[in-house]
Amino acid sequence: MLLETDGGILLSVPGIGVTLAAELTAEMGDLEAFTNAGQLIKMAGTNPVVKQSGGKTATHFAISKQGRAPFRGIVYQAGKCTALHNLDMNARYWKMKEQGKLTGQAYIAIGN
Repeated sequence: MLLETDGGILLSVPGIGVTLAAELTAEMGDLEAFTNAGQLIKMAGTNPVVKQSGGKTATHFAISKQGRAPFRGIVYQAGKCTALHNLDMNARYWKMKEQGKLTGQAYIAIGN
């Protein structure tokens, strides 16, 4: 059934297997309802936000977590799997690590 949906395309991405593609497809729902990727990122709650309070300097490393937690977990898992098994995404992962990103931050960025 996955191949009859838009989720079948996900199987062409190295690092994304049948289970992960099915989970992503189920969480995203009908892609026709979205006009851009940013809407999906907000739905997952993995959009970056600025955290600041009082006289402290602002940090730009947090995600909003205002979306659906199961979807957020799947985005993280997709980022991790593609970072490990996809050569292009592995190179991006190491570039982010060299720039000072934490492992989880890099996985979320790749998942997005």
